[in-house]
Amino acid sequence: MHFNNNLGGTYRHYEMEMQMIQWLWNEVENGTAGVIPSKFARVAAFILAYGNIGQGRSVVSESTLTQLVSRALAMAPQFSKMDCMYISRGLQIGASLGSHRKGIASRFVGVFRTIDTAMNSCAELHLREDTLSLVDINTIMKAYISRGGQSETELFACLMKR
Repeated sequence: MHFNNNLGGTYRHYEMEMQMIQWLWNEVENGTAGVIPSKFARVAAFILAYGNIGQGRSVVSESTLTQLVSRALAMAPQFSKMDCMYISRGLQIGASLGSHRKGIASRFVGVFRTIDTAMNSCAELHLREDTLSLVDINTIMKAYISRGGQSETELFACLMKR
C-alpha cells in the first residue's frame, strides 16, 4: 500500500492496480484470504484504497463490492487492532484519491459508512480488553483518526480515558 507518493504527486499504474485487485479477489474467493481475517483485512484495504469505487474507472464490480462489505462485517469481530488499522488506512486512501476529481461518490460513501461502523464496533470490542498496552491504544486511535473520526463520539471519549 506504499507505492503511492502523495507528497510529490500521485503516481499510479491503473493496469497494475486492476490486475492486483483481480488477483487478490481470486485469493479471497479461492484461497486463504477469504477465511483468515488478517489476510482478508489487507486485501480489503487494498481494494478499498485503489479500487476506484464509485468512480468512472472503477475496477470493482457491484457484486464484488457487496461481497467485500458482507465479509468485512462478518469478520469484524475477529479483526486484530492492526487489521482495523489496515482497513481504516484503505478507507482513508480511497476517500482521498476519490475526492481529487469530483468529490467522493455516493457509492463509496455508503461503503465507507458501513465499514466505518464495523471498525468502530471492533475498536469498542478491543477497548473492553483488560490488558491494553500503549501501543494497542495508539493503534486503535490511529485507525480511528484515519477514518476521520469525530471528537464528539463515545468511542473517542473511551479512547481518551484509556
